[in-house]
Amino acid sequence: MAGAVESADNVTRLIEAAAEMFRRLVRPSVVEWAESQLYMSPKVTERAGMFSTDDCAYMREPLECFKEVDVDEVDLCFGSQTGKTTIALVGLAYSIENNPRRTMFALPTDEIARRFVKNRWLPLVDSAEAIRRHKPENSDEMTNFDQNFDTCSVFFTGVGSAGKVSSEPIALLFEDEIDKFPAETERESDARSLLEERVKSFVDRLIFRSSTPTTRTGNICKSFEKSDRRYYFMPCPRCGKPIRFEFANLKWYERPEGEDAWDVERVRRTAHYVCPECGGAVTERDRQKMIGSRGGGEWVSTNPKARKGHRGYHLNSMYSPTLGFGAVAAKFIEAKETPGELQNFINSWLAEPWEEETFDSDPKKLKGCELDYNRGDKMGSVRVMTVDVQRRDLRFNVRGYDGEKSYLIDWGTLSTWEDADAKQELYGVSYVGVDINYRERQGEVYEVIYTRRAKGWMAIVGAGDSAQLKPFTETTFNPFTGKKRQMKFVKSGINLLTIKSSLYKGEIAARRSGTRSDWHVYRFVERGYVRELFAESPVEKYVRGRRVREWKVHSEDNHQFDLECYQLAMAHYLRLHKYGAIRFTPKIAKAQHTPPAASAGAQPQTPAQPMPAKKKYIPIDQR
Repeated sequence: MAGAVESADNVTRLIEAAAEMFRRLVRPSVVEWAESQLYMSPKVTERAGMFSTDDCAYMREPLECFKEVDVDEVDLCFGSQTGKTTIALVGLAYSIENNPRRTMFALPTDEIARRFVKNRWLPLVDSAEAIRRHKPENSDEMTNFDQNFDTCSVFFTGVGSAGKVSSEPIALLFEDEIDKFPAETERESDARSLLEERVKSFVDRLIFRSSTPTTRTGNICKSFEKSDRRYYFMPCPRCGKPIRFEFANLKWYERPEGEDAWDVERVRRTAHYVCPECGGAVTERDRQKMIGSRGGGEWVSTNPKARKGHRGYHLNSMYSPTLGFGAVAAKFIEAKETPGELQNFINSWLAEPWEEETFDSDPKKLKGCELDYNRGDKMGSVRVMTVDVQRRDLRFNVRGYDGEKSYLIDWGTLSTWEDADAKQELYGVSYVGVDINYRERQGEVYEVIYTRRAKGWMAIVGAGDSAQLKPFTETTFNPFTGKKRQMKFVKSGINLLTIKSSLYKGEIAARRSGTRSDWHVYRFVERGYVRELFAESPVEKYVRGRRVREWKVHSEDNHQFDLECYQLAMAHYLRLHKYGAIRFTPKIAKAQHTPPAASAGAQPQTPAQPMPAKKKYIPIDQR
C-alpha cells in the first residue's frame, strides 16, 4: 500500500512539473495577465486601479515583447507621461511570474535606483498578489538592491561606476534613462557596454532600454536608429487614412498682429491637430478615442534594414492619456523663449534630440537685424545697461525692450563709474548688470554695485558649461561678509546673477546671424561693434565619439559679444521677453546705509553656490 501511495505521489509531482514546463512554454499574453493580476497603487501611478491599456493602446505591443522569443532588444524613446516606466514595471512583474530569469535593472545612480525601488517597484510588488507570493520569507533576501524571489533573482543598481556592473551574468537587462548613464573614460569602458556584455551567453536574453532623448549622439537615439524604428499610426477620424501625431501639425489660435504676448490659456483651449492627409481638424475628444483600445492604432516599422529582433518604439507626449494637445501647446509657448526650457520641451515632450543650431559667423548677416532708427534713440519702454569691467576703463551696452523685441541703443567705452551714472540717467535705464569677473577690481566693483543697488544695479557673471547648470541662478548675498540666505534676503546685500555662458552665446550667435526677428541694431551700426560682436564663433569637435561645441575666440576685444549675452540673460531673468515692460523691485536696505569697509588687501567673499532669492514683479500699469 505504501508503495502505491509513493508511486501516486511521484506521478502527481511529474504531472505538476510537466504542467509548470508547459505553462512556461505557453506563456499568457502580457497585457491579459497584467490587466487581470496587477493593481497599480497611487504610489506607482497617478491613475490608480487595476492595470489597463484601454486609454493607451500603444502600450500593448511593447509589453508583448517580454513574451516574444524572437525579440532580444527593445528601445523606448518616449516623451513625458506616456508610460515608459510603467511598461518596464509591468514587464518585470510579468517576467518574475511567467518567464523567470536572472534580471538586472540599471539606473543612472545608486540614489535613483534606491528611490525607484522604494517608491515605484516595492509598492507594485506589495499590491499585486501574483508577485507578492514570490517574495522570500527572509526579509534580508529582499533589499533595495538584491531581491531573491522564489522564481528568480533581481538586482537593482546605479551605474555611476562601470566596475559595479561588470560581474553579474544576467538574461533580462533593463536600462532606464540611459542618456544619463556615464560616458566612457580613459580608464574604463562605458557602463552600457559592460552591462550588455553580461547577457551574451543567454539564449533567451532581452535588453530593454528606455529614455527620453538628449542629443542625436545620445545613447537612446543611437540605439533607436539601429532598430526597426516603429511609430504609432491611427486612422484619421475625418478621412480614415493612417496618421501619427507630429508637433508640426499641432495648431492653435492665430495671434493678432501687434499683440506681443500669447494668451496661454487661450492657446490651451484652442489647440487642435490638423490631419496632414485631408486637412481636417482633430479635436481633443478625437485624440482620446484614437489612442484608446478602439482607436484602431498600430505600430509601423520604418526601417526595413534593421536586424531582426531589435525593435524600437518612438512616442511623444501628444499621445499621453493624462496630457493632451492643449497641454503640449501651452508648454511650448511657455518654453520657447528660454533656451534651457525649450531644450527640455524638445527632449521630454516631443521625444526628439536637441539639435544645436550652427550659424554663420559672417558679419554681413547682421544687416538683416538693422532697423530704421539712429544710435541714441530711446527705443523700448524699458531699458537695460550691461557693463564689462576692464583694467583702466569700462565697456557698456544699452538695449531697449518692448515685449519680445529688443533694440541696441548705445555701446562703447566709459572712463569712470560717474560716466556710467550719466548714461543711466541719459537713457532712463532701469537695470544695470555689472560683470564682476575682473578680480583685480572686484572689491571696487562690489562697493560700486552696493551703493547703487537702489538704482537697479546688480552683479552678473558667466559660469561653465555644466550640464546640470540652469540657464541662470540668482543669489542675494553680502559681498563684504559672505552671508547669504536661501529664500530670504540678506540685509545690506546685492543681487548676483550667474548665467550659463555657452547657452547664451549660442542664443546671441543665432540673433546676430539674422535668424530672429526680435533682436535689432540701429542702421549703419559701427564696424567696431560688429567686430566685437563677431569676435567668437562656434566650432564643433568630436571627443571620444561625442560631438562637442566649443567657442573659438578670434579677438580679445569680444566685449560686445559678452555684453549682449548678459543683456539676453537679464531680459530672461527680469522676464522682459515675456511680459513686456515690468518693474523688478528688490528688497533692499535703506539707501543711507553704508557698506562695511573691507580690510586692506582682502577681497570680498563670493558665495560658493548661488542660492535663489524671492523676486517681486510689479506690472508697469501698477507702479
